[in-house]
Amino acid sequence: MLKRTALAGLGLVLLVTPLLASADTLSDLQAQVSALLAQINQLKSAQSTTATQVSTFPNQGDLPPSAPSTCVDLQNNIGYRSTDFKTGGDVSELQDFLQTNGYLNTEPTGFYGQMTVNAIKSYQTGLSLNPTGYTGPLTRGKIKDATCGGATTPAQPTPQPTQPTTSGTSPVRPSTVSEQVKCVFNGATTERKCYGTMRLADDFQFQFSCSGVASCVANVKGSKGNSITWRSDCVGSANTTIDGNNESASFSCGIASSFTASPASGSAPLKVAFFGTASVGIHYILDFGDGSTPAFVACAEGCTSLNVNESHVYTAPGSYVATLKTNPEQYQDGHVDTVGTATIIVTNSNSNVSAPVVKGIEGPASLNAGQTGTWTVIASVPNQAGAQLRYSVQWSDEGSSLIPMASSPVQTSIQTSATFTHIYKYNGVYKPKFTVSNSAGSASAEMAVTVTFVGTPTLTLTANPTTITAGQSATLSWKIADANRCVLQYGASEESVPPSGSASKTVSPLQTTSYKLWCANDPGTGKDGPSASQAVTVTLVSATDTTQPVRSSGSPTGITPPVSSLTLSLQTNEPARCKYVNGSYPNTSYWGMNDFSSWNFNNSTDHSTTVNVQSGANTFYVRCMDNAGNINTDDYPISFTVQQVAIAVGVQLALPKPVFTPGEAIHVTWSNPGTTYPKDWVTVVKNGEAWPSAGNNGVDKTWVYTDGLSSGTKTLIAPTTPGNYQLVYYVNDTADKELARTSFTVQSSPTTSSDDTRRANLASSATALESALKSLLQRLR
Repeated sequence: MLKRTALAGLGLVLLVTPLLASADTLSDLQAQVSALLAQINQLKSAQSTTATQVSTFPNQGDLPPSAPSTCVDLQNNIGYRSTDFKTGGDVSELQDFLQTNGYLNTEPTGFYGQMTVNAIKSYQTGLSLNPTGYTGPLTRGKIKDATCGGATTPAQPTPQPTQPTTSGTSPVRPSTVSEQVKCVFNGATTERKCYGTMRLADDFQFQFSCSGVASCVANVKGSKGNSITWRSDCVGSANTTIDGNNESASFSCGIASSFTASPASGSAPLKVAFFGTASVGIHYILDFGDGSTPAFVACAEGCTSLNVNESHVYTAPGSYVATLKTNPEQYQDGHVDTVGTATIIVTNSNSNVSAPVVKGIEGPASLNAGQTGTWTVIASVPNQAGAQLRYSVQWSDEGSSLIPMASSPVQTSIQTSATFTHIYKYNGVYKPKFTVSNSAGSASAEMAVTVTFVGTPTLTLTANPTTITAGQSATLSWKIADANRCVLQYGASEESVPPSGSASKTVSPLQTTSYKLWCANDPGTGKDGPSASQAVTVTLVSATDTTQPVRSSGSPTGITPPVSSLTLSLQTNEPARCKYVNGSYPNTSYWGMNDFSSWNFNNSTDHSTTVNVQSGANTFYVRCMDNAGNINTDDYPISFTVQQVAIAVGVQLALPKPVFTPGEAIHVTWSNPGTTYPKDWVTVVKNGEAWPSAGNNGVDKTWVYTDGLSSGTKTLIAPTTPGNYQLVYYVNDTADKELARTSFTVQSSPTTSSDDTRRANLASSATALESALKSLLQRLR
């Protein structure tokens, strides 16, 4: 209404010129001017009505900021180490958004590094999203909503399916279930790690993991139907689905490989060609063994095997061991697997030493899995008495390493044989390769060994005793045969045990516990072989307790500073619940006493409670009851003395002025010529009240400690409610020992209404218009 009236007044001014221009006679002009004056009188009348209407206008807040001129619609889910090249420029676009909004203090680089991860985490935290540092569908959607006001474009290349909903009903949330996933490390000889990755709403996160030599078990919990991808520091991956059923994931941790050198001996300079294959890893290092720069050999991404074809020239005589091994930088834990070694003997050009000859191998051609075999290699050096020989063997089941045996010491006669032992864990046909070498060269020979897989394991497991009380122990005993892998499981724990023979273990469970012994004969193909298990239960029962709890360490004792309340405490020799009375009521029964504030049903032996005390001597009596219901029949006294509070005289309070506005800072100055205490305090009290009113009179800071100072100045905040108040000086955290008091007033400041200004402007405009028209009319006359 105010706006319409103002426009009407403006219209009068604009109508003056056309009216005068169109008037034919002076009488016509005078009539039109009179009509304008009548409209001015209507404007004055409307002014009074407008004044009332103006006062009813609501206060308008700031207008919302306009949407950014650039719409950020990321087309891909992007995360750590993503680049513009792989995401079509999404990384730079995201970094520009983060820089514009103050999350990233750098220009876009097109590389999603740690600074970008930290910036996204800060942005996600501000939106109450899980701060993963990964820009997935939810985060992309929030960015698009903030810049475009639209929904998220599904990520390419992994679009997220839309969850169906039913109009008028809430979607059914999947139930949460638990299960166990066993990670099996086939061929591993050292500890390996297994990682499970579950897809969340806005990120892929490592949620589950475990580690072990042959296997490990990860406890999994999540929404039913969620998919988990399992990987390890070995080869392969596996997928499981959370459904409440235990599952397994297998990985190949051995390298099927070979590594040879040709020629293996000769005179310097000697050019040697190296050949080899490997099936695990994509990056390898070939160390020639002579201190020269190693060769780096790579297998293309996605290849299934590596073919090595490298050469090297040895320039000096000597015995060198070349090694082909994996590059540690490609594994998460930085471990190194050795593919194989080759010995190269380099001699002077005038050397007359002959290479050795393998005459034969003596050893078993068949074994059971897990059985120890012994092999003897017989060699000779034609026409060379006293030549030094070196022996090595590759068993063909290690997959990742050639196992060199210790060199023979210098002999006065030819060492014609060497003996080795080995255990094959899995069934199959193996071809161990035995090599003998000297400075002139080397010779190798193989023999076939058939390993027979033994059937289902047999085992027994007993516990003695099967029933114990708290603090007692039981002995688990077992006997195992025909197994190559065994674990003992109890609760959420699992530990490996020797897969053969008899053994025992002492256990002291804190609750009734089931122990399960599980054994298997694995065939070495990545799957579990035949298995057997047996379980026993050790039951924990309560022992009969008829002894009252013992009380000790009562506190406080001696003399305490002046206080009105303090903490009463003591200890018991067993879990108990304690009560108390003051010294005026000795011999009170346990059930007639007051509860400790720390009444505890959770095996507590430490007890405390806050009690009111008086100046001078104080005594409290305590009785306790243990969890078996045994109650103390005598009083346990806790006695102490509270010092008297020394009341000072002449304490002064001063204010810089008597009147303050609501919420204004009050700088109060005090002086105390007598005894002061760290918790002397000054507080705001409303007239007629003995204590600060509820809600601290509308502010947070209406009292302060003087910190034991004899004089000083502190700042309080005036209450938000106008009225008459007082500042009071109290002694040592008490409210009944007042030393000084002074009064002040809280009064609102007069304000000028913006409506009054509008009315004044309107009246001024009307007056000016009236004056101008009257002047014009007078001139025309």
